Amino acid sequence: MSKPAVYWQREIPIASEVLIKAARAQIPLVLSRSAPTGLTIDLAEELNITVAGFARGQRFSIYTHPERVLFSGESGTVRDDQQLVEEIRRLKENKKVYIIAHYYQRSEIQDIADFVGDSYAMAVAAKNSPYNIILVAGVDFMAESAAILCPGKTVLSPEPKATCPMANSIDVSDVLKFKKEHPEGMVVSYVNTPADIKAVSDICVTSSNAVKIINKLPREARIFFIPDTNLGKFVAGNLDRKLDLFPSSCPAHAHITKADILQRKAEYPDAEFLVHPECDPEVVSLADFVGSTAGIIDYATKSNKNTFIIGTECGVFHKIHQLSPDKKLVLAQEDLVCHNMKSITLKKILHSLETMETKITVPEALRDKAALALEKMIDYAS
Repeated sequence: MSKPAVYWQREIPIASEVLIKAARAQIPLVLSRSAPTGLTIDLAEELNITVAGFARGQRFSIYTHPERVLFSGESGTVRDDQQLVEEIRRLKENKKVYIIAHYYQRSEIQDIADFVGDSYAMAVAAKNSPYNIILVAGVDFMAESAAILCPGKTVLSPEPKATCPMANSIDVSDVLKFKKEHPEGMVVSYVNTPADIKAVSDICVTSSNAVKIINKLPREARIFFIPDTNLGKFVAGNLDRKLDLFPSSCPAHAHITKADILQRKAEYPDAEFLVHPECDPEVVSLADFVGSTAGIIDYATKSNKNTFIIGTECGVFHKIHQLSPDKKLVLAQEDLVCHNMKSITLKKILHSLETMETKITVPEALRDKAALALEKMIDYAS
């Protein structure tokens, strides 16, 4: 059965949950008799969904992405993204561009990527890229990591304004203060950090390898784990080891509450709860499985269970449904959307391939230092 082109919403206002369901099903247009709220319009822009309201017979008002609707007389049809996809594939083949994307990207972007993975896997994929041009469909620190690991190669970002609030929360001065007070200490930075933070770090980690890597560090060393407090608490608990933490967290993951999970568990008593360690410890304590985005995908697809409450960004649904189309997936909280990730679109990727913009570079002196921390991560995690 082919996928519907339009999601029809009746009299009730369009809710964000409806948009997320449409995005998961790759439905590009939501049509309603009512008007969307301001929050719905903002979310629809990020999810690349056309929202039309006040539908009465052949008439309706278009609120987002009107370019997708072509008019003939009084009737409207949805323009397919297939043209964009075909042009992207043609250009990346002709120009020899390797596209890597994060699991939190829109489904259509995951589909045109040469490689899709979590932060760690993206870093390794960039380092092992078969081509000299790499386009990174992810937030800015991911493109920077590719530039750090691939000197001499061209790294493109289709949306350089896509960033990570948590990564930007810490300053170099915070790290230097710790080093001054604890000269024998070690700074372990989450890969979700800008290049200047990596440059003053001893080693980088990701959510998939943090426990493994820190367990290899000297037991007596005082460790400053930055910047995610919740991930740091998870690592410390698994290793029974005290870590100095920085007060910051991922806005999307930290938004999930214990009450959200208890409600979902009551609604789906047979479901297993899979959660990312960036969530609050109270939330993590309720989980059947705790892991990175890649870990969650792997667990859900291999489990003999059928229903899962997913405690991470909604983008992982696409890969799980590709591998296990019959699995029922429920978001732990309906607003689990990383708007920065979703700000990247097929149009922006096509523009980047056409213009070879925006090129991401890291000054050589900074790159050399940051590369040491990333290379050490790859070595310790292997």
